[in-house]
Amino acid sequence: MSPNINTNITETLLADALARFAQIDLNGLPWSQLISALLVLTVCTWLYMPTFDGVSAPFAGYRSPLEPSLLVRMRFAREAPGMIDEGYSKVLYLLAKSPEYGSVTNATQWKNSMYKVSRHDGDLVILSRKYVDELQNIPTERLSSIKGLIKNFGGRYSGIELLAESDIGTRAIQAVTMTQMATRAVPPAIRPFLNLVLRFSWKYKASIRSGKKILAPEVQHRRHLAEIDPDYVKPNDLLQAMMDMSTPGGKDSQPENLAHRQLVITLVAGHSTAAAGSHALFDLVAKPQYVDELRGEVIQVLQEDGGCWGKQSLSKLRKMDSFLRESVPPQSQRWNPPSLLGFHRIVEDRAGITLHDGVHLPYGTHLCVAPDSISRDRDVIPNPDVFDGLRYYEQRRQNPGESMKHQHATADKNHLHFGYGTWSCPGRFLASDELKIILATLLLRYEFRYAEGSSRPTNRNVDEFPYVDTETPLLMRRREDGEGNAAL
Repeated sequence: MSPNINTNITETLLADALARFAQIDLNGLPWSQLISALLVLTVCTWLYMPTFDGVSAPFAGYRSPLEPSLLVRMRFAREAPGMIDEGYSKVLYLLAKSPEYGSVTNATQWKNSMYKVSRHDGDLVILSRKYVDELQNIPTERLSSIKGLIKNFGGRYSGIELLAESDIGTRAIQAVTMTQMATRAVPPAIRPFLNLVLRFSWKYKASIRSGKKILAPEVQHRRHLAEIDPDYVKPNDLLQAMMDMSTPGGKDSQPENLAHRQLVITLVAGHSTAAAGSHALFDLVAKPQYVDELRGEVIQVLQEDGGCWGKQSLSKLRKMDSFLRESVPPQSQRWNPPSLLGFHRIVEDRAGITLHDGVHLPYGTHLCVAPDSISRDRDVIPNPDVFDGLRYYEQRRQNPGESMKHQHATADKNHLHFGYGTWSCPGRFLASDELKIILATLLLRYEFRYAEGSSRPTNRNVDEFPYVDTETPLLMRRREDGEGNAAL
């Protein structure tokens, strides 16, 4: 039900429930029953009590003004793409008075202002991309991206605050994800209790302990060798770099904290890059017209560079770069976005934040943008419904002065899944190079096709997170083309 419509009904029901509760003789009531009753009351209040966060923006996703908010939140879990797109494409008609023409109707698209969607853990304010320059310049003590990330992943009980302590294995990733989705589905007051009994929560905590046992002793071992051996050569890896950059004697130099950082980087980088590579391969097999073109580019670049990969070699793979930008997360956002929402922020300023056009965001507001809808907007991307693997290659070729603008790793207001400004992903360039090496190696060594009766797996979603069916069979065989194999 629309928050403004069911307020009186809910208040009446809640007042009646509280009155009946006050008549109960608590002296003869077992504590277990009392606690259970309080939990049930908390859940019911959370499910039915309308909330108003102080942001005057229309809601997307309601089938009618009378639909209960609980049902809308439940539907968001499986219908998030449609709800977000509905708000992005809607038009708000406002009746205004004009001294010259009398009553006139002003039409404003929601995508050019803001709208809200209801999720299990609260309402999200989805802002227009026109605000991102202004928002990214607001100090973090007023508008926090870190707290936005934590809240979006289910709060501290999902393990996101301990994400730096997570294990690098697949089971740990699954455990954190499942804990995140479970904690989203209950009100904040219930999450501590859920955290105690949820088996996925136990699993990620066990992964934390396993990661510490492996990496913390390695930090101590390296420091010991550096002390006793004047000829000790430090390893050239990320862990050593973090050890060297830490403050001697500081908290950031403690072995367990260094282990945490190593684990979080490995977890995030490995998981997202693997998903991106999978999407690229699925799309390439589904669109074989690009196989020979990309394979030919790889062979030509390797021949020009003496058969060895170098940084400049990868930058020459412009057709592959374009295909990746069109196809895979985290930068494409065109066909396989890692999330339908991005740029999450929490307003930390007690007085709220007022934007240049008068839009006011009160304290505590959870705001974001809709990168997936933006990347399929005809006003932003020409022919957005057509998969064009060479779209950005042609743009770079036709506009040499804008070559950097159309690269796979470029983050701008039209492609926001890598973030924007100061908080854009620092590892996107490395991830892009990794994907090119992976895809180039597969193209040179193998041929692919889907099994008989199979095709490109469709993307599904849980809330705003799409995922691909990895159970789809993909057939591979070693290529007999001597030129391609020799190039490696």
